[in-house]
Amino acid sequence: MFGMTAVFELKMCRGQSLPVDAVRTHQLFALTDAESEVGVYHKIADQTIGMHGGTGFGYTLPKPFDCLFVSNAVGWLAVMKYVKGQRKNERETVFIPIRRWWRELCERKAESIKWDRMKEIGTVLKLEEQIWAT
Repeated sequence: MFGMTAVFELKMCRGQSLPVDAVRTHQLFALTDAESEVGVYHKIADQTIGMHGGTGFGYTLPKPFDCLFVSNAVGWLAVMKYVKGQRKNERETVFIPIRRWWRELCERKAESIKWDRMKEIGTVLKLEEQIWAT
């Protein structure tokens, strides 16, 4: 479903719709660039935890590598529906191809996209079906 290389913007839908501005312009462009031959470069920041008394010394979390360049990938907007009290394995996530999201924004010109509409334009998976839940 996701392609050989895929990039994702992850969002949480806590109501009946997702505000259009929840996905920032720079995120839309980066996902789109990752799908093209132009590509997108990203430097993974070092994450220090356990700062001791403001000295700046702490433990740096290991990261797989310093940076990445992605091109000819598939860009996805992944939106998880949050329902208070619902168990994590019951939550739905809709995966929307980023170009389909762009088209939706241009055609509808709305301030938000309803959850039911996102399900129509994307692919719905439950947590236990999702690739990272294995």
